[in-house]
Amino acid sequence: MEKYKVCSGCKIKKPLSEFNKHKDLSYGKQNYCKECNKVRACQKLDSYYKGNYIYMFLENFKILYVGSTTNIYERMTEHIHVDKLKQYKKINGVILYKVDNSLDIDCLRFLEYEFIYIFNPLLNTDRSYPRKGMSLDKTLELREEVEKVLVNNRFIVIGNLSKKNQRYKFLKSITKVFNELNFYKK
Repeated sequence: MEKYKVCSGCKIKKPLSEFNKHKDLSYGKQNYCKECNKVRACQKLDSYYKGNYIYMFLENFKILYVGSTTNIYERMTEHIHVDKLKQYKKINGVILYKVDNSLDIDCLRFLEYEFIYIFNPLLNTDRSYPRKGMSLDKTLELREEVEKVLVNNRFIVIGNLSKKNQRYKFLKSITKVFNELNFYKK
């Protein structure tokens, strides 16, 4: 006789063969079925690799690239040495937002994709947009959160990255950058 268990993800009663092994739990099986576990694993990896900063590269206030990372200094340094960026003469790096627990990973990704969608940066190859798979309520909720971030937080322009050995300097506050980028319009 085969035993059954309810998956914590999809809430469907499934046979134990549909669950991965887990030696520390009472059934010896995980609480999520194999299908739900794949989704959770991808989300965990995504949240691990997608970070706390959203940044972009500009040349004369034309956005070339938008991305996110956990280690902004290391990521900016890597980008400087990429061949794609070497052809641009005056690249400025801009840290858009540093997350302090107030913004979850979905909202951070949404903000990143909003910039990619709105500005269509030249060097971004992934142009998929998260609205396709989201419900309208979730999209509106995230849009409100994004607007709060843009109103309440700071852009930090960090120097001319095309010059060697120049330390990152904090140059401008959000109001100047908003005006120069003409991003936030009511």
